[in-house]
Amino acid sequence: MTALLALSRAIDRLNEFIGKWIAWAILLSILISATNAVVRKAFNISSNAWLEAQWYLYGAAFLLAAAYTLKQNEHIRIDVV
Repeated sequence: MTALLALSRAIDRLNEFIGKWIAWAILLSILISATNAVVRKAFNISSNAWLEAQWYLYGAAFLLAAAYTLKQNEHIRIDVV
């Protein structure tokens, strides 16, 4: 039983580490999105590569931070009547 509890604590520590570091990916995604929008409006230049990078970062943040969000009990709950 102690081995399973140690494994559980190790997984929790890993989730904490990943959850805190994934915030930087979210920030990077926001910066890419804002820069791409400004460049598109100001210079009429668009790049699909930056748009795809933004979506890949968003997807990685969503998938990697899901366990951290669940551990922190911060999931959004929707009631359906």
